[in-house]
Amino acid sequence: MINIAKQSLVKQCFKKTFILSVFILTSSFTFGQNAFEIQKLQDFAKLYGVVRYFHPSDEASLIDWKAFAVHGVNEISKAKTKQDFKEKLNELFLPVAPSISFTNNFYKWGSEAKYPVYWIHNGLGLDTNSSNMYSGERFNKTRANFSLKSAGLFLPFNIEKGKAIKLVYEVNTKGFSSGIIKLFDKNNKLITHAVNSKISNTGGQWETRELLINNFNNLSRLLIGLFSEEGDSSFRNLKLTVTNVNNETTTVNLPLFTYKNWFAEPKADYLIRKENQLTVLGMARSEQLRKTEDNLPLNPFFTLHLSIGDVIVPTVVYANKEQTLPIVKSQLFERLQNKIASIDKNEFNTNVSIANIVVLWNAFRHFYPYFNEVNLDWDALLSFGLENAFNSSTKNEHSLTLEKFTEKFKDAHINVRNKDIDTPIDDVYATPVKFTINDGELTVKNLLHGVSGLEKGDVIKEINGIPVNRFLDSISQYISGSKQWKEVRLLERLNFGLKDSHINVKTTLGKEMILERNVSYSRNLDFYSKAGTHDKYKEINSSIFYINLNQLSSKEVDSLIPTINNYKGLIIDLRGYPKDRFHRILSYLQVSDTAKWMCRQRFLEPEFNNIEEYCSGYGLNRHKSKTVLKTKNVLLVDKTTLSNAEFLAQYIKHYNLATVIGKPTAGANGNVNSIALLGNFRVSFTGMKVKNPDGSQFHSIGVIPDVLVIESVTDIKQDNDAFINEAIKTLTH
Repeated sequence: MINIAKQSLVKQCFKKTFILSVFILTSSFTFGQNAFEIQKLQDFAKLYGVVRYFHPSDEASLIDWKAFAVHGVNEISKAKTKQDFKEKLNELFLPVAPSISFTNNFYKWGSEAKYPVYWIHNGLGLDTNSSNMYSGERFNKTRANFSLKSAGLFLPFNIEKGKAIKLVYEVNTKGFSSGIIKLFDKNNKLITHAVNSKISNTGGQWETRELLINNFNNLSRLLIGLFSEEGDSSFRNLKLTVTNVNNETTTVNLPLFTYKNWFAEPKADYLIRKENQLTVLGMARSEQLRKTEDNLPLNPFFTLHLSIGDVIVPTVVYANKEQTLPIVKSQLFERLQNKIASIDKNEFNTNVSIANIVVLWNAFRHFYPYFNEVNLDWDALLSFGLENAFNSSTKNEHSLTLEKFTEKFKDAHINVRNKDIDTPIDDVYATPVKFTINDGELTVKNLLHGVSGLEKGDVIKEINGIPVNRFLDSISQYISGSKQWKEVRLLERLNFGLKDSHINVKTTLGKEMILERNVSYSRNLDFYSKAGTHDKYKEINSSIFYINLNQLSSKEVDSLIPTINNYKGLIIDLRGYPKDRFHRILSYLQVSDTAKWMCRQRFLEPEFNNIEEYCSGYGLNRHKSKTVLKTKNVLLVDKTTLSNAEFLAQYIKHYNLATVIGKPTAGANGNVNSIALLGNFRVSFTGMKVKNPDGSQFHSIGVIPDVLVIESVTDIKQDNDAFINEAIKTLTH
């Protein structure tokens, strides 16, 4: 099942509140570095990425690559000549990649090298520090990242009403461990679940854990999940009991761990089974080495063209039964390890800022799924990021640098976060005005009580004495996404900030006002974030019914279907983000997805040179109800329709299940991935490629409505919902 990370406006982490004041003052950074300094860093960055992600030596898989990036930046800054720089690169990389060549030679392995080793990347799995669908694995070696592994068991168990279900087990973990129970009805619909919080290293001791679910109905089967992350976890003495409403408790017989009923995620290599004990490995053991293949699935060498000359990096190395070859002198590797270990990763300075650009550029350069769609000059982007990083000595400055860098990808999922400087949502305040961009003009959409001097429909001419377009453009350079999504985020950045901060506005009619940010955003979400009506559902007239998917759960959708079928027309409001991310309404639309438009990518070589793409159809809510939705349908969308919401919009439009009315959606779909950087920074981005079901480009374009809605100033002044009006017109005629 595809898990789409929710990126709703309500839940987004708001940026550093000081930013607005520096948008105008620092519309461009000043660069003080000479061309040689930038060139050295460009060369280092390119070699760093190819070795880190595609050179599969054992040594390269063992070091802390983020700390290595800082160490590398520190060291190459000491090089004053090209020859010094070349020697520094040798000193840095040969201890982890002994078969690379700075003299244009292709390394030749001896007869003892029998087993090929190479990287297989399913998206960016390294450096993400998260449990998701992306992974990096070395063929013939261990998985090199400690992502989440699990064992699971499905059990049939029928009970109409239950008072309690309890799972008790013992765990011994070297990393992190947790357990989960999920209950399903006869339609395989999740009833409820319980999950343990993670426990960390138990120090070789067994600890007892318990999961409890109270009061449930219509249980048909259950799932037990045992999870391990960043180390091995062993489980034993599982006991499952079910108590009915008469307080009668039954002990459920669980199969031995050696039975095939216990399945593994992502694969069986991660389980060590004994009858009464199960170990979920953090890293798979390599017990079955495969000998040299005549036809490897990739080129065994990659040539980097650097300013110091060509560097040849093997993307396939060979190993004996113990390790990859050639073997690095232990003192060289230990010396490098000690230098890396001396890096203080809690310190933040300009070199850390530069190192983060090195890491982030490579993540996108080698794994960004929309590389064709964004069509970037990668060398120019690297230079741009490095030059900006030279002027980022604080975390606030660096946040701006990362945002300017990632803006180029037109990705609405991109978000730069840092818990040290981000403002908690409860501390975010706004002016008492809701703005919109209407026909290219910043317009007052709505006002809270107590505001005088402004009216709905007023057009803003200046902000803080600066022409409004120039002011908004200065903010736009820090926002990634389509044109329509930028407008959404622009209004947030303009309106939100710290309590009692303010903006000065001037309208086209000459009105001037100081707007103080004195309204709590978190306590006024409906006013600032929700489009159109706030009703969950309502009758529009005797022929047309309305539902708002932003506010309806799957159960509520189920309960409304009989009522909806009493009407001829249905308006489905998808402006924003759906409460039911599994889109229950599709169960009542009798169309199965035959298109292949959601694509996972496998990267085998640097710079997108060898990619395998595996595309499939829509994976959510495949269950079809016996009840069919009989209405003529209209779907409302706008620029806040994002990510998971766009899945539904794409599906409905492609299969003609409704007339799509509104404005183009955000244009960002696919599972969200994220990369952890130095200094507590994390950058999220779209990790999986999604096309339109007809194969055309979706990224940064969005779903284009069948009927475009244009709001007039009169609509704004009179609180007319132009979307609803157009929907009624379409359904009526």
